[in-house]
Amino acid sequence: MASIKLDLFKETCSNIATGFPDDSTWQGDKRFGAALVVIEKDNEESTRTLLADQFQNQYNSKTIKKASKTEKKMIKVFSGMQPGQELFSSVENEVILFAAWWPWSNGTSVSLRVGMFTFDEDIISDDEIMTHLSEWFSIKK
Repeated sequence: MASIKLDLFKETCSNIATGFPDDSTWQGDKRFGAALVVIEKDNEESTRTLLADQFQNQYNSKTIKKASKTEKKMIKVFSGMQPGQELFSSVENEVILFAAWWPWSNGTSVSLRVGMFTFDEDIISDDEIMTHLSEWFSIKK
């Protein structure tokens, strides 16, 4: 694997993790190569503000057309973007750090997935991604 600098991504993830209430429990989501937390309605506004402050880009189903080609390809891998969903992202060294905001149909909760994505596993592997996310979000194995 190529050695890439992830200092910016580590700092972003640390800021996100420390910006959550102490009782928040981050879990690993291997399906999407992400750290996962459920947000209750009372915390939605503060979480959105936190994410907007930490990421370079923010998209919804109407603005996703402004995303880079790589971001659009990632969204396709994740089965597209539905109304109400949002994507926060920062891109560095052909790796995307993302936060996917996926509201539940019951309207009371949101799943937030924070992860890294690349089309080139020579840059960073899925296993390496989960190792970093587990460390940065204190995910227990």
